[in-house]
Amino acid sequence: MNDAEIQNFHDEVQGFLKKARATKMDESEEFERQQQLYSKFSKSFNMIMKEGDLYMGPKINAEEAHRILQGRTNAKILDFGAGTGLVGEELKKFGYSDIDGTDCNEDIMQVAKENGVFQRIYITSGLPSDLDMLPDNTYDLITSCGTFFVTRSHPGTEFIEHLCRITKPGGHIVIVTNEQYTAYDFHRWDIIEDLEKRGIMERFPEKKIPGYRLNGAIGDVDSVIPNAQVFIYKVLQ
Repeated sequence: MNDAEIQNFHDEVQGFLKKARATKMDESEEFERQQQLYSKFSKSFNMIMKEGDLYMGPKINAEEAHRILQGRTNAKILDFGAGTGLVGEELKKFGYSDIDGTDCNEDIMQVAKENGVFQRIYITSGLPSDLDMLPDNTYDLITSCGTFFVTRSHPGTEFIEHLCRITKPGGHIVIVTNEQYTAYDFHRWDIIEDLEKRGIMERFPEKKIPGYRLNGAIGDVDSVIPNAQVFIYKVLQ
């Protein structure tokens, strides 16, 4: 892969993300365009993230999951918004193997399937109710990296209760995203407060870890090296 291919990806994808946030694009139109772009770059996505972006988010996500699980390599894990399986690859380095993946892009999940990252793959349509296909209390831990809070059509806090349902009591949800994304005004943080009040989950103090993406010249917000923002929720019921 050459620099021109990497630049083409960022011109198209990051240009789209900036436009989607700035113009308040219709969510269904935004989602459709988003999926078209992910499909277009599905075959080259891994190399772009690793060689172009120097994307460290998946490694951070796996490290946080491993810290919480304390090396229980028999844990059952779901990677939500799994894409091509970058988080799954990092989890496997720690010895975890019972990992499922879910994403709403069939082409990008086909890459994960070909790479043998996941035990089971679930294709969704981008709605919280899609998770109804999964039984209650299935997973010890759920990871998610680079999926939450990106734009209005990406998953937000409205997905958390559905993720809690499929997580075993005492299990955890570990979300890693670009810290810059959390500042947008379309996030519903009151949903998290309500879940805590209802005793469904408790949140741990948010963590900021330097180096979410190490190529500071590439960014869909601005040209800096962003922090990773880590959200950890413990499921209570």
